Amino acid sequence: MTPLSLVHRPLLAKLAAGLLGCSLAALSAHAQTIEKPAGFPEKQVRLVVPFPAGSPPDLLARIISPSLSNRIGQTVVVDNRSGANGNIGTEHVANSAPDGYSYIVCGITCSTADVFYKNMRYDMRKDLLPVVNFGVFPLVLI
Repeated sequence: MTPLSLVHRPLLAKLAAGLLGCSLAALSAHAQTIEKPAGFPEKQVRLVVPFPAGSPPDLLARIISPSLSNRIGQTVVVDNRSGANGNIGTEHVANSAPDGYSYIVCGITCSTADVFYKNMRYDMRKDLLPVVNFGVFPLVLI
């Protein structure tokens, strides 16, 4: 058996990349045809922002809420529950019923709170489940 020549390797790499691209396209097409459960949502959906109005998570929630509302056919309310570096709003969502109607829009501060605060009344790893990452806000120190 002879090793692949330098001419054939790029060709095989392009072929593999093309097959991977086609596979991913087929999977994404299938994912778009998945329908929502019957009867969901029956009431308004809340996006809880554990920071004050005007903060980056609040702006992001207010930007996506109209299109999300149109997509699911139900009202989407942005609920600011600021305080304690995001712990108040995060605790509110963690203690909400796990029915899919309360979501938190939060950054890294919510996921690292257990490192900085003792006696947290919720466990970020057990009580909350990440759903989607829909924004990145870079920070700059000058």
